Amino acid sequence: MSKDVFAEVQRLGAMIRELREIRGMSANDLAEATGLSTSVISKFERGQTDIHLSTAIQLLRYMGLTLADIGEANVFDGFAIIDWAEKAYRFVDDQRVLKRIMVRLAQKEHLLRHEQVLETIIMLRLGQPVRADEELFSYFRISKRF
Repeated sequence: MSKDVFAEVQRLGAMIRELREIRGMSANDLAEATGLSTSVISKFERGQTDIHLSTAIQLLRYMGLTLADIGEANVFDGFAIIDWAEKAYRFVDDQRVLKRIMVRLAQKEHLLRHEQVLETIIMLRLGQPVRADEELFSYFRISKRF
């Protein structure tokens, strides 16, 4: 399996874990519903193993989702932002890394709200002038509730 394909499998596993946690389900709940072992589900969610597509569909179905839901939600787009945010946190004092992240953000045609907030935070860290308006503050008030 190529690195690119396995990277997508890892993203799917991470997404399923995030959805499971949002719904307050345990890996054991999914194991009981699908017949898979908790160990296999856990390894899949951590990107350490692959599962059959039909099994992934079962996992999604148990959580009340379909592949169409996943496609329409553009959920994979969010993973790049999470990766960039984690990298920005790890390299908070390395302006070269932060600037490369800014270039990647600028290359995206449409910025999501998360991207806009991340861009504002990095610009502040780089010492660039930004306008911290009410929308930025409301983002963090809303995020705290989840």
